[in-house]
Amino acid sequence: MSSEARERIERLMEGAVAKGVSAIVLAAGEPVAYRSESGVLRGEEEPLLSDEIRSLADAVVGAERVAEIGPRTGAVSASFPLPGKANGLVNVTRAREGYAMTITLLPPVTLDVAETMVPEAVVNAAMSSDGMAVFCGHADSGKEATALSVVEHINRNLDCLIATVEDPAAVRLEPKRAIVQQREVGLDVPDAASGIRAAMKQGADFLFVPEINGFEELLACVTAAERGVMVITCLDVFRIRVPECFELIVEAQPCDLRAGFREAFATALRVLSVQVLVDKSGGRGRVPLFGYAIPDANERLSLADGPRASGTMATCGQTLKGVRDELKRQGVITQRDWERAVLRT
Repeated sequence: MSSEARERIERLMEGAVAKGVSAIVLAAGEPVAYRSESGVLRGEEEPLLSDEIRSLADAVVGAERVAEIGPRTGAVSASFPLPGKANGLVNVTRAREGYAMTITLLPPVTLDVAETMVPEAVVNAAMSSDGMAVFCGHADSGKEATALSVVEHINRNLDCLIATVEDPAAVRLEPKRAIVQQREVGLDVPDAASGIRAAMKQGADFLFVPEINGFEELLACVTAAERGVMVITCLDVFRIRVPECFELIVEAQPCDLRAGFREAFATALRVLSVQVLVDKSGGRGRVPLFGYAIPDANERLSLADGPRASGTMATCGQTLKGVRDELKRQGVITQRDWERAVLRT
């Protein structure tokens, strides 16, 4: 990476951290923009040229990978740490106007489960000896940070081997009680499915895959769970009712493989969590709301039978609407806050 490009990206990230925004948006023909709770706001800089963005992308992701955009892939990603301040997740794509880049800012350290407010029952279920813990929500729900906090909790409390397959690696996990192997797609492995298979061959106890793209990767996770690994993953799926999330995941799979996938996925499932971030009343930040289901062995067998059985999931956890009603009663959120958050999904 050229020093000039590195310094420019560092300056952009430092400015974004100072502004308290969540992402930097670079688009050809536009000034640098910043994503915050109120939306995407343009800065006062001169509009960027596509070649400028391409140069930054080449420096961060690598010219060979950027050249694959269009002919072989729709986007490429990499991580860019700003030590002590933030971790940048860099995603590069191309549109008719030219190259575009988004740098999503994450905390420089992994959050504790108390900070992400993930329910204790979900944490305990994700620490099972095998199976799958699936964290669902829209792209801005905070599900990845929640899942990562659970992985860090395991790192601090269990003597085990944790493997990750990330695209890109969001945060450096420092080994504590656990041994940690982090693999980044494009650097350590060619694709997520290869990374998952590598983790299985290494004898991983826990496998963290924060992003799944396509049936092959999801099936590789299910296979790992069937073979004794506890898989923790995230999916960009949102429905207010947890059973509907389960059905949406199943229905998204190829028709001819759907029945077999349903049975395998239902059997492996230990917890399915659905998360949404809602603005607190009075503009005091946002609060995560969780709905979740923790099916037992009998409920998993019922889920494997077909869609009619998914309603049983509603009885083995908590509902988003129940949490919503309690927070409204306490004055933490309003109905309008809730509706706005759900509409964002």
